Amino acid sequence: MTTDDDRPRSSTTTPPTGARLLSVGATLDAAVAAALRREMRALLARSADPIVVDLTAVRATDRTAASEALRDLASEAGEADVDLRVARDPAAREVNRALLGDERLFEVYPDLDAALDGATGASAPDDGAGRPAAPGER
Repeated sequence: MTTDDDRPRSSTTTPPTGARLLSVGATLDAAVAAALRREMRALLARSADPIVVDLTAVRATDRTAASEALRDLASEAGEADVDLRVARDPAAREVNRALLGDERLFEVYPDLDAALDGATGASAPDDGAGRPAAPGER
């Protein structure tokens, strides 16, 4: 069951990256996925700064809704020429498989700090399974 704590929350981070942050709570179901899409569209309408989707707290997910939402977010970000980064918790392996699978439409980072620092080159994205992404697969 979705609670208010699970609903995506957006905020703008401070320089140097200027990345905008969308944080998701412990559950990512169809209702949260729909809210995530709405928040993303609002952020895309305001600027072209990178967007970080923070999935580090997610512990339960509706695989279909989550996967579809992430594909939609990646497509919309691509059309807007906006860098989309996804931060996830490497320890949540089952959730990671459900959320990310073999996704190559966005950059996947092992934690929120790495995703926020992505524009500065402070940390390289990984492939969603904890391995560095191959060049051209970011």
